[in-house]
Amino acid sequence: MMQARERFIERRKSQRIAVTGGHASFLPLTEGAASSEGEALLLNLSLHGCQLESEQILPHNQPYQLILHVPSHLRPFRIEKAITRWIDGHLHGLQFLDLDSECEVELRSAIRDLSPAT
Repeated sequence: MMQARERFIERRKSQRIAVTGGHASFLPLTEGAASSEGEALLLNLSLHGCQLESEQILPHNQPYQLILHVPSHLRPFRIEKAITRWIDGHLHGLQFLDLDSECEVELRSAIRDLSPAT
């Protein structure tokens, strides 16, 4: 499983930024999905995806709607569609497939605020 994760990481389009104290809510977008709605810790974030830690397994290629809460940002981010790309125990890598332009602008701002000073 780790080799698939490493290959996916190599294809990332943007750097993921660590998030301290973040959390997420997820809702499967497929009827009869193998998982149900739940909560997770938001570990890192990029413009194209995030890493979640959840006791609940989010099956590979399962689409979800996400609500991401970043402590440094007042409003949560609503990701209309994300898909699980890799799983490593309780860690899950999700790719954002559908986010509106306003959310993208806000997400860019939050990532800039979270980025270490250079």
